[in-house]
Amino acid sequence: MKFKNKSLFFIILISFSNISFNREIITNDSGLDPDGFGSQFQFIIACVIYAELNNKKFVYTPFKKIDHNYNNDPDFFKKKEWLINFIDNFELDEKNVAAKHDFYKEYFDDHITECANSASLNNIRKLFRANKNIKNYFNNDNFNIAIHIRRPNPHDIRINGTNIPNEFYLNIINKLRKNYSLKKPLFHIFSQGKKENFEIFKGNDIFFHLDESIEDTFCSMTFADVLIAAPSSFSYTAGIISENIVYCAPFWHKPLPHWISTDILLGTAEKLKYNLVEGLPDIYITSFTEKIGQTWKNGIVYDKALIQKFYNLLKASYDDSFVMLDLGAQTGSFSLLAKYFPNSKWYAFEPIPEAAAILRENLNINEIKNVDVQEFAASNFSGISTIRLPTIEHWGLSTLGQKPHFSITMERKIECIELDNFVINENIKKVNFMKLDTEGFEFYILNGAKKMISRDKPIILMEYNEANMKQCNVKKDDIHNLLTDLGYSWKVISNNDILCIPI
Repeated sequence: MKFKNKSLFFIILISFSNISFNREIITNDSGLDPDGFGSQFQFIIACVIYAELNNKKFVYTPFKKIDHNYNNDPDFFKKKEWLINFIDNFELDEKNVAAKHDFYKEYFDDHITECANSASLNNIRKLFRANKNIKNYFNNDNFNIAIHIRRPNPHDIRINGTNIPNEFYLNIINKLRKNYSLKKPLFHIFSQGKKENFEIFKGNDIFFHLDESIEDTFCSMTFADVLIAAPSSFSYTAGIISENIVYCAPFWHKPLPHWISTDILLGTAEKLKYNLVEGLPDIYITSFTEKIGQTWKNGIVYDKALIQKFYNLLKASYDDSFVMLDLGAQTGSFSLLAKYFPNSKWYAFEPIPEAAAILRENLNINEIKNVDVQEFAASNFSGISTIRLPTIEHWGLSTLGQKPHFSITMERKIECIELDNFVINENIKKVNFMKLDTEGFEFYILNGAKKMISRDKPIILMEYNEANMKQCNVKKDDIHNLLTDLGYSWKVISNNDILCIPI
């Protein structure tokens, strides 16, 4: 586009420049309200995100005061700057801009969903990881669970958050030891004090990290596969930076939307009643379940008619000793049907850790013992892939496809496995049923299961959604040709699902 009136063009250009460069400037000023590292980093994060969401300009003020420098370490501030990795990646405050300490934290709490999904938080997480090697903190191939137990010390005798008994954390360890038994987890207790104060914690899988440096402790909590955050700004902020699963004890700051309350682990969370199949007993779910995806809302189960049809198929086709693979199980709308077939065996595949954790709890509260939760994705290869997630209320749309039709708020590295290998590893003699709901990835799952499908000829209920296929670079003809080659006919049984029957 050409401007005939060049003076008008420069007026417009200057106007846009003013909009961009005359934004209000905000900063963090750690000298206003000195506190520990966790609280101050939390404040800095809140400032950056507030600036993004309110069209302000953030400039960074390096640390001036931080509590808890007990040994008068001359490099104390330098180490904290290395830890957050801001000083070389943000414009610095050179005009002594005033900061409103409590305001930004309150804003973060009041707008927790927007803050959790912000571009700024993703950038802060990337900066944090850019100058660190995760293997320096957990030098093994195990599944590592970090547990922060806040305790007072001679320099800090505040009671809030320190008075939770060891038994509370022991119960959590025992529950997680059971939930993650297949992963053979190691438990890392981070705290202060003497080891004899923690004698209640026993086991070859428990390791103590007492009075370790702020840097090592914070990084370990952030990089752990699971973090149990105490009522403490230190582990709360580590949870904000974490890209993995976080369980949180009750705290005065609001949890991020995808964090799971320890009440759920301990069985004290609210339970909600739902009906899956008309005429059969109701099932119960944890209240947190309603936050994940759109499956459970206000007493109504999404796709209940399809669930009913599938139940009828299970009931009519076999006695109840069948084997079922639920691929894309989410929080259990299909796998909870196992309650009505106690002699059957189910394998529920759910690669999103939080959804898998809630699925386990939903199975527990319904006393369902015949479902194994497999926390990985089925694919046409065995290895590591990336799953892309929208906001938590739309996690049902999460996909392994590279071109999702939603705004990505989070990416996770997940483990994939071919079902042909899985049935051999688990010594599964025959698979009778499969349900696939994987947002367009079904084609790849079937390709990784050709030998098993040819051997067992299971009945397959499968999502059949062209828009979802497209984000995984799959066409309908690809599905048609593969099913034909495998010896299947199919029919549409809902707007987005087909039932595949061996010929």
